[in-house]
Amino acid sequence: MEVGEEGETSLAEESPRRRKLHPYSLRRRTSKRTLDRQARQRMTLFIVTAVTTFFFGGATMGWGPMQLMLEENGIFSKKCTEEEQEEDVICSEQSARLVGIGLCIGGLQAVSPILGMLVDKIGAVKSAYVHALLAMSGLAFTVLGSFLVWDPAIFIGFILLALHTWLGLLNIMQLALYFEGHTVSRVIFVLNTVFDAGGLTWLGLWGI
Repeated sequence: MEVGEEGETSLAEESPRRRKLHPYSLRRRTSKRTLDRQARQRMTLFIVTAVTTFFFGGATMGWGPMQLMLEENGIFSKKCTEEEQEEDVICSEQSARLVGIGLCIGGLQAVSPILGMLVDKIGAVKSAYVHALLAMSGLAFTVLGSFLVWDPAIFIGFILLALHTWLGLLNIMQLALYFEGHTVSRVIFVLNTVFDAGGLTWLGLWGI
């Protein structure tokens, strides 16, 4: 009985600081921090995917306005004759080369099964990183090719942007599964809407 009373006394006299360090409490606090960190990671992943899809997905889905912008900025103008370049007109050879890029981008949709296998293999998180990397690389090659008047770099840039578009479309479902409950359908809805809206991005830029 005395032992029990001593045990009760020791528990009663146990400091609040010591009670906070109880293993169960530590596990609960650690679990909460982990859940908060995972929630921030999911939200960051969602925002990055939505932004890159909106600004760079339009390079594929909205090729018409993109072609007008490229023509006005003299891309492939070296294919024109000297007289046409002096008159600053858009020649047929220049337009044909740009149309060729558009056809090449559309044809790359054929690699979608391979990209789908990649998404299933490496998961939504790594696929999102690859998705963003393709966007940045495609933009870098396109700007470099325009600055150096180097046609192959422009082709490579738009090929990378096309792969970025198709990979982003395939990764929408995988990314949404990282969320729970009604958030899954909302994420799918938002990313699909952003993907479609990306086709108007370059139209807005061309209008400006």
